[in-house]
Amino acid sequence: MAPRAEGATYIYEVFPVNFIMLPEERRDEVIGRFACFLNSLSSEAAIHIVKSEKSVEIGGETYEAVYNRFFLESRGEPIDRLLQYAGFKYQRTTEVPWVKPVKVFAKHMVLPGGRMMRAFTIYYLPASLIEGFITEAYGMVERGLI
Repeated sequence: MAPRAEGATYIYEVFPVNFIMLPEERRDEVIGRFACFLNSLSSEAAIHIVKSEKSVEIGGETYEAVYNRFFLESRGEPIDRLLQYAGFKYQRTTEVPWVKPVKVFAKHMVLPGGRMMRAFTIYYLPASLIEGFITEAYGMVERGLI
């Protein structure tokens, strides 16, 4: 794991947009703003993707809804100004939700209730990636960290 930057840690929950439903020109605008945001970061930052569940009652029936939550963790300086400039909807929070594993193995963890969580580390990404590459992993992971 890389050494942490000195100073405070600032955590933000960033709310997603329905990217696929946007017109193509708006998609290009969102991608451009995100690229500018990433290029504007002057301190270490992490993007957390966390799978969450919520009980939803519909017509007297209760269903479990599974959805992804997105968190940005900035180490050393707040990034409110950059998030606002990029046009992201966000709120500051105190921590990224974490489920404490019951047992840890080399390639997976056992979570409360017997659920399995796969664990892997990506050490290197190529200089050029296809836009949206990380969304391919959403169905396979309980949690992602970039």
